Amino acid sequence: MVNAKEEILDTIHAAGKFLEDIAYARICVLDDNFDKKEVWIFCKHGLQKNLRALDFDYDEGYGAQELFGVVVFTDGSWLERYEYDGAESWVHKRTPTEIEVFGECDVQ
Repeated sequence: MVNAKEEILDTIHAAGKFLEDIAYARICVLDDNFDKKEVWIFCKHGLQKNLRALDFDYDEGYGAQELFGVVVFTDGSWLERYEYDGAESWVHKRTPTEIEVFGECDVQ
């Protein structure tokens, strides 16, 4: 079992970000009846209230995915939720640079 609020805060900090770096976010929670209830998190509007809504424990291991969403930072990078083989987690992503995509080739 893991606490959803602690997990997202730990992931934000592991990405080198702070709550103030959040531009916007949308997190959907799948409840015990497999119904989605949405939790919106905005940096300046109701952030603490919505973080309190994520203060619950869930099983992030094998089973149906319970959390879905994306957290977008002011620098354009983001966290997105993924599930693989029954386990779910957050992953930090950013837009690759042109060099990372094409390498240092001379395109004519």
